[in-house]
Amino acid sequence: MYASKINIKIVWKPKIFFVSLGKTIYIMNPFEALAIAFIEDITDFQTVCTYFLIGVIVAALLERAIEKAGYPMEWSDRFWVILGWPLASAIFIYSFIKGYFGKD
Repeated sequence: MYASKINIKIVWKPKIFFVSLGKTIYIMNPFEALAIAFIEDITDFQTVCTYFLIGVIVAALLERAIEKAGYPMEWSDRFWVILGWPLASAIFIYSFIKGYFGKD
């Protein structure tokens, strides 16, 4: 389904309208604005390519650090790190800081 065919206005019923100089103006709630921006952005080919490129770079860096610590990575691990690199990076940074300050 294309982003242009999705009518977000049907999903969220509460709407705020006000009339100014004879024109009715609609104000989106923040979730609606984020949903529209996400749907339009995720369907862009360049955005998808950028996401996977960053995922490959982050996966390579994390794999080097993880294997240096003595834990081997399999292909399935690499695949999930590439797909979920924001979460994988956040977990790695949290664990690194926790271990660095000795609270592990």
